[in-house]
Amino acid sequence: NKAIHVIMDVLDGLEEAHVHGMIHRDIKPGNCYLEKNGRVKLGDFGLARSVDDSSELTRTGDFVGTPLFASPEQVKGLTIDVRTDIYSVCATLYFLLAGQAPFAGSTPTNVIAKIVSEDPVSLRKLNPQVPVLLERIVMRGLSRDRKVRFQTVAELKQSLEPFVRGRHAIAAWGRRFAAYCIDGAITAFVSATAVQFLPITETN
Repeated sequence: NKAIHVIMDVLDGLEEAHVHGMIHRDIKPGNCYLEKNGRVKLGDFGLARSVDDSSELTRTGDFVGTPLFASPEQVKGLTIDVRTDIYSVCATLYFLLAGQAPFAGSTPTNVIAKIVSEDPVSLRKLNPQVPVLLERIVMRGLSRDRKVRFQTVAELKQSLEPFVRGRHAIAAWGRRFAAYCIDGAITAFVSATAVQFLPITETN
């Protein structure tokens, strides 16, 4: 499934970010960039923060990010952790499989109200071709209770592996890819400057 391959690429980069103590905070389809070789990289670390910087990760009433793909704790201004990124990745996968975000509304306030109080529409109701197990994985990642979600990127990747064909053949390349995705972000993050990855366009 192409959507799973895209998300696995994103998870490679995100896992490296988490290893280095960074939370992305704004994972969404618009921040996943397709390269000429068909691989996808996670970009725009402008909102990334260190997991140790509680002053930046707890801003009650001061939401930053994209509401459509943000976690309940994030839109409520609560302390966030790596499980917030896991929610946003699963929201992005939901979008790729269903053709729409988990929640919709006429205003950002409407969307936020649904995120903190409702469950998304069943994936299989929107796309019957989605396997039952895959739906369960995505919906678990979108749980309002972060204790129910996958606790690490590695755990989510392991759950998605059965849906990826030929993944083992590119494992080593994937590790290099992850390092490439995150290297520039880490360098800029350490120097306290925002990183903006630009989509790579094909050249003749």
